[in-house]
Amino acid sequence: MHQYQLLLLEVVRILKHQENIIKRKIENLGVLAKLSRKQKNKYGEEIEPLELFDIKGFFHTQNNYVGTNLQNSGETLQKTQPMFFTMLNSHIQKDDLLTINNVTYKIKQINDINNLNVVIDLSLEVI
Repeated sequence: MHQYQLLLLEVVRILKHQENIIKRKIENLGVLAKLSRKQKNKYGEEIEPLELFDIKGFFHTQNNYVGTNLQNSGETLQKTQPMFFTMLNSHIQKDDLLTINNVTYKIKQINDINNLNVVIDLSLEVI
């Protein structure tokens, strides 16, 4: 084998090990969330969401900074964005609903961390 192939195999082994560590941490310390999806009846009206499955992950917030103009004394406002960090799951879609501690959020964006197809960070919006 060439040296770069050996290096690639070592990287894959390390990533697999890290994935197992993350899975264990989420399983042991993560919070339970219910994933559901909006449905419409044959007339196009929204009906009760379909509950899909439970997932575990870490709820956290991310700080977003919003700049203002000079009329507001140049102050910078800070807005927090609710997020949910979990293992990659191909069944999760944008606009699905996630209920955590009786608060329902809409999934606005799905971020694949480092494009490794291992973990995702879901950007949420309270509804």
